[in-house]
Amino acid sequence: MFASQIKILIMILAGILFNQKQNNRTVMIFADRADNPNLIRQLNILKTGLAGVKQRDMLFKVISTTDANMRDYKSWNVSNSTFTVILIGKDNGEKLRSHQPVTLAKFFDLIDSMPMRQQEVKYK
Repeated sequence: MFASQIKILIMILAGILFNQKQNNRTVMIFADRADNPNLIRQLNILKTGLAGVKQRDMLFKVISTTDANMRDYKSWNVSNSTFTVILIGKDNGEKLRSHQPVTLAKFFDLIDSMPMRQQEVKYK
C-alpha cells in the first residue's frame, strides 16, 4: 500500500468521528513511518468493522515519529518504537497497549466488558 493510499484510509477512518459525540474511546496508533507493515495491517483490521467501531464510539489517531508535535509520545510514555497501539477509554485511562496489531474481536470484547459500555447498551 502506498503512502497516499494510507492517507486516504486514515481520512476515511477519521471521518467516523464526524458524527460522534465528544466523549469517545480513542485508539492511538504510533508508527515510525507511513509504510510500516503493522500500521497498514492495523488500519486494514479497523476498516473491516466500521459499524462496530461506530457503535462503540471509537475514533482513531495515527501519530508518527516524524510529527512535529511529539506531545502524544511523551503523554502516553511511548518510546520511539516502530509500532504501538493504545486504547484509551472514555475516562481517559489506558485500557490496552500492544506492540502488535490488535484484532477487532480483542478491541470489541474489551470495550464490551467495560461498565460504561454495558450501561450504554442497556440504555440505548
